[in-house]
Amino acid sequence: MAEDKKDVFDSGFTRQQGYYALKKAKMGYHLSYKENNPQGKKYYAWILYKLHRELGIPLVPLPEVRMLVIDFLLKNRGQSEQQGSDGINGTEVLKCMMESGYMPDKPVRLIKVKE
Repeated sequence: MAEDKKDVFDSGFTRQQGYYALKKAKMGYHLSYKENNPQGKKYYAWILYKLHRELGIPLVPLPEVRMLVIDFLLKNRGQSEQQGSDGINGTEVLKCMMESGYMPDKPVRLIKVKE
């Protein structure tokens, strides 16, 4: 079944591909959580955020996304200085991160060695 061109998102993927990627990202997030891999949790939380936003699905804010915002602001101090004394709005920072093509480091798979 051919999909309509209106179902193609800005990322170049179709809605069906987006849902499939969402399923894989949820699995990766849960596995990272189970393995206690903080780098993996941050990576998959960011992927989940992007996919939920693109698909128009509401998302419960994940604590790892907040940590990514803090990391982004620490690495890009000019961003917080531009906001002035009004403070920093997390949604504006997330929007800036999306526009700049931000991507966290890929997770490192932790392998437990049996003794």
